[in-house]
Amino acid sequence: MQFNVYPFFLLFLMLFSFPSLASLWSENELHIQQGKLNQPFADVSGTTSDTTIVTFQHASGWEYGQHFFFVDYASTEDDDSLYAEWYPSLSTHALFDSTYGGVLKDISVVMGVNMAPESDVLKYLPGVQLHLDVDGFQFLNLLIAGYIDDSEGISAGGAPKEGDSWMLDLAWRYPLAIKSQHFYIEGHVEYID
Repeated sequence: MQFNVYPFFLLFLMLFSFPSLASLWSENELHIQQGKLNQPFADVSGTTSDTTIVTFQHASGWEYGQHFFFVDYASTEDDDSLYAEWYPSLSTHALFDSTYGGVLKDISVVMGVNMAPESDVLKYLPGVQLHLDVDGFQFLNLLIAGYIDDSEGISAGGAPKEGDSWMLDLAWRYPLAIKSQHFYIEGHVEYID
């Protein structure tokens, strides 16, 4: 099955990348990276190539949850490719007025999708996200998700199919100021079994 995701990406970029009447907040970022990177699917092992990666990233919150997605467009002298991840979530606090104690601020139900059309990769990541309330952090979230591979594999001309597993992803943003300059230390680390 060849899944054409280009119209899908365009639709989501149009629908979710700009503040709308339903958004409580919205944030967009554009990253451009350029360098000589290892090409894991090249015919000769250890092949490197000049690569440019353009990433569009979007996060927004609405009355009942949040959206986060990014799209990577990678270009080498030999090939172009897309890779995207989308994680819509529903907040149990917003939906059911649930309250939690200690450092646990909220629990969200998440249904993530990871996809790469050129290599026929399609993965589903159903799970829960724990929103932690830790002093100093603008956000500190732990995603615990299944990692379900719905790719077609090498026989269909794509990347190798992986077995189903699970994933942990810790994401954070920590604001800081040095004199009159304001910065964020932000990132994420993930573990896939």
